[in-house]
Amino acid sequence: MQKYGADFTLLFSNNHDIIKECMKFTHNNGANIVFDFVGENNSTEYSLKLVKKQGTVVVVGYGGIFKESTFDLIIREINIIGSLTGTYSEFTELIQMYLDGKIKVETQRFNLREAAKADELLKNGKIQGRAVLVP
Repeated sequence: MQKYGADFTLLFSNNHDIIKECMKFTHNNGANIVFDFVGENNSTEYSLKLVKKQGTVVVVGYGGIFKESTFDLIIREINIIGSLTGTYSEFTELIQMYLDGKIKVETQRFNLREAAKADELLKNGKIQGRAVLVP
């Protein structure tokens, strides 16, 4: 996100052309790095269209199938990295950074009675950060 140092961010929705927006911002070069937090529903296909030659796609989300042309990967020299969550020591360091106030986690809280509402907002791309259900 921009407030955390990204040059620009794009949030995919069905009502705009994300590739056109990316190419406009990058002067038709594509993004240096694309983080795919979805990993399904054609998000990997979009990620490869958004990334520049010799760029990197980091796939964090999972559940889909990665079925892209090896020719395109090779000719454009695209790096693809799969990332789960890091090591246990990185995770504990991350928690400590949060406790020390060095990083902020954006959450939207919903009580359990609002689970359907939270699910609907998530499906419509209206959740920024993470949705958390609390008893």
